[in-house]
Amino acid sequence: RSAVIKVLGHECGVVGEIHPQLLQNFGIENPVAAFELDLESAFQV
Repeated sequence: RSAVIKVLGHECGVVGEIHPQLLQNFGIENPVAAFELDLESAFQV
């Protein structure tokens, strides 16, 4: 699952869950999410 982060209609980042198989490969038992946010883009709006 993933989503695009928008500020006033402008895309400035993404967020998503890490695939369960990858978590299992590293012995991680809990769900993990990650995000990337372009602050420069977000504050230009």
